[in-house]
Amino acid sequence: MAITNYSDVQSGDLIVGQVYSDEANTVIRSGFNSEASTILPAGFAYCRAAASVGEESRLGIPLILPVDANSVFTGIGFIPRGLEKRDGYSLDADDRFGYPVDYEVSYVVKGIIAVEVDDTVAYGDPVFWRHTATGDERAGMFRMDADTSDAVQIGGVDTCKFVSDVAGTAAAPAIALVSINIA
Repeated sequence: MAITNYSDVQSGDLIVGQVYSDEANTVIRSGFNSEASTILPAGFAYCRAAASVGEESRLGIPLILPVDANSVFTGIGFIPRGLEKRDGYSLDADDRFGYPVDYEVSYVVKGIIAVEVDDTVAYGDPVFWRHTATGDERAGMFRMDADTSDAVQIGGVDTCKFVSDVAGTAAAPAIALVSINIA
């Protein structure tokens, strides 16, 4: 007799940094965490760091969290695979899982990925990455507007938009899905 019903064994919850698009429509690239002492959390905006040509050819693109409006957005951090979850190594002070300093990093430039937002977002809203953080805000989080001038839009709505509705705040971030295509 055929099985006609079953229990879904996977949680319906979103996981920050997880890709939710099929393989054929996802582009993931790599670089390395060139922060001096900061873990790069999954699902955050990664930007290109200034580095020597020698470092770039040997280790790949050096990546950091945004530092200002002139930071060069590179992609959204993909959830680490095969990396131990450990305080101070791959878990930052806010218990966000990510890439240790000098570790190889994967980031998404095309696909649908779960990110943390510090704002209320709706399906179709444009996506902005925060470069200036105050209080509970974190550089690299996402939102639907410039928040005065503390965030920069990723391309246009055809390039990057939210594909879920969620209400988040700086003190209580929420997880939303973003469709990105900057490949």
